[in-house]
Amino acid sequence: MKLREALEIIHSDRSGAAQIQYLLGFSATPNPLQTFLQAFLLTRQSSLAVGVDTLPYGDLIGALEGRDPNGYAGAAIVVEWYDLDPRLGFRRLGGWARSAIPDIVATVQQNLQRLRAAIQRLAAAMPVAISLPTLPLPPISITAPPQAHEYEAKLWTEAWTFAGWCASRRNVRLLNPADLDRDSPTAARFDFRAELGQGSPYKLAHASALAELLSRLLAPEPALKGLITDLDDTLWKGLLGEVGPAGVAFTLQGGAQIHGLYQQFLQSLAERGVLLAIATKNDPALVDQALARPDLLVTKDSFFPVEAHWGPKSESVERILNAWNVGPEAVAFIDDSPMEAAEVQSRFPELRCLRFTANDPSHLLQLFDTLRQWYGKSAIRAEDRLRVESVRNAASLDASRDGFLATLQSRVTFHLSRDSGDDRAFELLNKTNQFNLNGRRLTLPDWARILADPEAFLLTVEYTDKFGSLGKIAVIIGHSRGASATIEYWALSCRAFSRRIEHATLAHLFDRLGVEAIALDYAPTDRNGPVREFLAGLEISPKEPVISLSAFEARCPHLQFVPEDFPAHV
Repeated sequence: MKLREALEIIHSDRSGAAQIQYLLGFSATPNPLQTFLQAFLLTRQSSLAVGVDTLPYGDLIGALEGRDPNGYAGAAIVVEWYDLDPRLGFRRLGGWARSAIPDIVATVQQNLQRLRAAIQRLAAAMPVAISLPTLPLPPISITAPPQAHEYEAKLWTEAWTFAGWCASRRNVRLLNPADLDRDSPTAARFDFRAELGQGSPYKLAHASALAELLSRLLAPEPALKGLITDLDDTLWKGLLGEVGPAGVAFTLQGGAQIHGLYQQFLQSLAERGVLLAIATKNDPALVDQALARPDLLVTKDSFFPVEAHWGPKSESVERILNAWNVGPEAVAFIDDSPMEAAEVQSRFPELRCLRFTANDPSHLLQLFDTLRQWYGKSAIRAEDRLRVESVRNAASLDASRDGFLATLQSRVTFHLSRDSGDDRAFELLNKTNQFNLNGRRLTLPDWARILADPEAFLLTVEYTDKFGSLGKIAVIIGHSRGASATIEYWALSCRAFSRRIEHATLAHLFDRLGVEAIALDYAPTDRNGPVREFLAGLEISPKEPVISLSAFEARCPHLQFVPEDFPAHV
């Protein structure tokens, strides 16, 4: 991004937009880094008015130690060597004598400990994105440039030990140096003249690249949920109908290594909870045999459903989306044929289509990078790994709803609290679209502020049946006052649809809160049709979404759950 473009974005009209504020922890002169960061955050959150606060010049760690985290949606902290010891910069004269270097290392160690404590305090209230030093060390030792000195290695060891700590902490997101190296070559980062003259160490291109990556850590796009793949010349090399199940190749010996690497990547996605399915024009029996090969690098059970027939692939995609209960905007489709990809795209414009280019190995690395951007998450939770099995089980529901539900041995477990540290509940509320009461999202500071109210409540729901556990699948935030309660936020995972969990949740709230009426802060969105259907089923008016206890008891369908989990009157 050019500086002029960034300024145009910042000065664009956002009157009426909700205001959110971020913190930039940077001890040098903040412009232009502040300008670029604000512009990229605005671009990623186009419906909001985004501001970026900065710290006083010259003391990153001390300023972070004294900064109140309340009111910020997130913080970007940019650490350079001079923040850890001023002698590692160029604006302070502290000496690079050999005798001083051990003390420099000791000072860096001490300041990294201080920085850990400051980051941990901030991360308790908001996401923190952190960048390790992006500029080179000054010449603290006189060795030939290709040779690293012992103390340089010690400094980098301290930095990487600190990096490992950051990467393991809740709400701390470490910028990957390899991505920054790709976007901003190391030799083109440092502006020595501007550093000495204005205390601004970065060239504009480096400031832009760094700001963009930090913005992606602070305001990531929601991860996609599913991937649909072709088979022939995509998952493996060869046409299954011509060479047979034993003839398809995916190894180096078969000249098909990129297909094996693709399989490995898909298996990695599956183990992280991404839904995988197959859409192929092939004989179903042959497909079944090929997927059963023991040397396949992605397991047959990782795919559900498998659509193998000779009809249009868009029909396969439609059935897969219905089986998953997921919208096309949350799914990618990969095929080696541009025509097949175009046919699917014409039917589902929101679905992301990618081409697998079998004759260009370099394309595979680009494909992996794109998929990492689309499916990457800062943390993998137990519920993510349960997704595939829960979708299989949901697909087995038959037309006799009451009869089938009675056989499930279903159990729901409710947790009523005001625990603002529940990361899974926060994530669920902010990524769920279909059963979402009003589509509103919360920042971590808003989440903490709401739950600090003594009248507020946070209800989370876990579900299990004879097929296994779905984990935590629903979250409600509301307020209870006297004989009534209001639900302001309610999200239910699509994995839990068709089990009447939403009805059981209302039943539990009536009983646990002891209220006579519950109001729902409902607002229609272009995706929350399941909420509208739920309200209609209980005859709740979308214009005045309130239901009394007596009306709920009269309209609630029979709930087939383990009895002790529910109030006796339901």
